[in-house]
Amino acid sequence: EMNGQEFTYEYYEPTDALGSDKAHPKSHIAYGYATNVAVLDPEGRVTDITWRFTTIVPVGEGNMVVIPNQKIASSIITNYSMPRHDIIIKIPVGVAYDSDLQKVEDVTLEVAHQVLESLGEKIDDNRKPSVRFYNFGESSIDFNVLLHSARFDDQFRLKHEFIKALTARFRQEGIEIPFPIRTIVKQ
Repeated sequence: EMNGQEFTYEYYEPTDALGSDKAHPKSHIAYGYATNVAVLDPEGRVTDITWRFTTIVPVGEGNMVVIPNQKIASSIITNYSMPRHDIIIKIPVGVAYDSDLQKVEDVTLEVAHQVLESLGEKIDDNRKPSVRFYNFGESSIDFNVLLHSARFDDQFRLKHEFIKALTARFRQEGIEIPFPIRTIVKQ
């Protein structure tokens, strides 16, 4: 059951003006809603918006989900095209406690630059990848890698390529991505 869970949907086709000074602006939207009759993946594409309903195709599926606009009107909507067209992608990563964190940061940023350049993403002073350590987890020191993507729908390929490249490079550099370990003490 998916009721009440947040879902992200994208739309980049012409829409009604809805207050825009453009006749048919292109827009990316996201909202949180699920019905009792449809199980939705967390990501999908808005394919049509009419006066009565919105049609969505979940990523990786061919079935259309039709959602009444009454439900969308009562949902929180995020426009991924305004005020900026690019989006920031946050990728969580964890490394072993005995890792050299400066080396981890340097290697991660190098891989991020390589992947962004290979995918044709623009890198400038306002769109540099960054690393932010934030937590001493149960089995790892956790950090987020922040990457910029020029388009909402490019984020999935960017994440895919970055995770593959970072894993390979961490293995090459001897940087461990730990898995949870539980120690049970019997008394």
